[in-house]
Amino acid sequence: MLLSAVIQCVFGNFPYAFFAFPLDALIALFWIAAMVYAYKEKRSSPLVRMWLSPQCTYWTLGWLIAGSLVIGLFPQLPAAEAAERSGLPARLGFYHFTTSWIFVAGLFALLTHLGMVTLRRAFRPGRNRWRFVLNHAGLWLALFAGVVGSAEEQTLRIPVFLDRPNNEAVTEEGVTVLLPKELQLNDFTVEQYPNGTPRHFFAEISIDGKPARLEVNHPYAAPLTS
Repeated sequence: MLLSAVIQCVFGNFPYAFFAFPLDALIALFWIAAMVYAYKEKRSSPLVRMWLSPQCTYWTLGWLIAGSLVIGLFPQLPAAEAAERSGLPARLGFYHFTTSWIFVAGLFALLTHLGMVTLRRAFRPGRNRWRFVLNHAGLWLALFAGVVGSAEEQTLRIPVFLDRPNNEAVTEEGVTVLLPKELQLNDFTVEQYPNGTPRHFFAEISIDGKPARLEVNHPYAAPLTS
């Protein structure tokens, strides 16, 4: 963990975009194969025994709790806004924590420990082992895909105007991206409580001339490719 903190301070956040498909799938296959080999062929080595020990469970769960506290106590900002922050928490990546080397190192430890424990149970005889194996293997896949799969995800913000269409969106890093379809605002409505507090609001827009309705807490799904 100390090494990951040093790397974070020197190089900045972890480059998730580099691990987009198919590299993320290859890493998962290699990781699983390495754990299977280590458990079957090097089970008596100190390193494998460490990954299987109860102490490793305590450390990884402690990291999970600490990481959750960081995410809860520090506002999680877009990458561009997080880069503008100063101070030690900013250098450690606390304002965009899921992309920090500290988070990645802790996740690697958690997934490796979880994978080794799952393999130990899988290679033991008995019918009851499969419930444990399937539950833990599913958790492993969910954690891996949820974090590493974010390399495939892109968050864009686009302003829409009443007088003209627009297809210029901006990434979290502040990079302009041209969408293949244009968006334009047609109308918007704000409903308020008697004291003036907004109660509900929605917007009527057009996507390449086709009407669409955007509403709070009602995500709109539409392909933005031609």
